[in-house]
Amino acid sequence: MKHTNYHQAYRNLDNLERQELIAAVKAHGGEYVFIDEDDEDWSEKDFPIIIASFKYSDEQSDYNVSRVTVDENGYLTIYGFRKDCDCPSDEGELYYIEFGHIGNITDYIPETEDVKDVSISPKD
Repeated sequence: MKHTNYHQAYRNLDNLERQELIAAVKAHGGEYVFIDEDDEDWSEKDFPIIIASFKYSDEQSDYNVSRVTVDENGYLTIYGFRKDCDCPSDEGELYYIEFGHIGNITDYIPETEDVKDVSISPKD
């Protein structure tokens, strides 16, 4: 049946969420760590959980986000490990992230003295 294709609109919103996350991470010096692999009590911390996958995974799953980085060229990298793994040492780059879940990561990054808002208004 014919219907409206919203895929490009979702991609545009995803891009806006990524730009906001990049701004939030840059406000913290280019990296924000939620879970360090040396943390023995990491499960007691507050961190985002998103639906994602590693690059060559067969399926998506729930992932604990361990850290987020932005390099000098503005490239965003999100790291995590499977929620059911309980192994921060199994951290890897999250390749595919479900639409709408990037903003969940930004929700967990605290404001800084200089940056309190990274909101971007979508254009009509």
